[in-house]
Amino acid sequence: MSKLSNFKASGGSNILEYLEWYADGRTISTKKGDVTVQNVTSYTDATTTYQTFPGSQIEYTPPDGTLFLTYVMEFKHYHVDGNNIGHFYCHVDNSSGTLTQSTRSRVSWYNNTHYDNNKVYKANFKVGGTEDIANGIIGPWTSARTLEWRFREYNSSYEFQVNRLYHIDGTGSYANTAPIMTLIAYK
Repeated sequence: MSKLSNFKASGGSNILEYLEWYADGRTISTKKGDVTVQNVTSYTDATTTYQTFPGSQIEYTPPDGTLFLTYVMEFKHYHVDGNNIGHFYCHVDNSSGTLTQSTRSRVSWYNNTHYDNNKVYKANFKVGGTEDIANGIIGPWTSARTLEWRFREYNSSYEFQVNRLYHIDGTGSYANTAPIMTLIAYK
């Protein structure tokens, strides 16, 4: 059995950069320069084909010394059909500049008669080593790469809309929302 003294803790934070924003078109300052994020002003219907989740796309370069990266999307969605099924993946540019699906980020849901919902999805990546984006390894990363989430519905009998709510303040009234996105770079 190990002694507690065998486990070493660092003397400070291992977070190199923490960025969090509403997808409202603002410009955020990163350690590698300013980035303007997408501006979401309306809801989007899910389809049976994967599409970029509105507000999730960013061109990002992590700080020097980054070993791990977490990319989080928090969003609201509204049912169209009483039951809805959604599928999501995070995508990252590979070293050739082609958006590549991270299989490890795969998420699906089935909502049975849930109308307004809040979801939080995370993708975690290792930075450095041999690139294998499908398995969460980005490889060397020294210039801007695109990160984004993509989504679709199961089929046209399980429809939903993202960035939208209906039941607000004790009444039924549609409201569009923007996702909250978070990037955390670790050493």
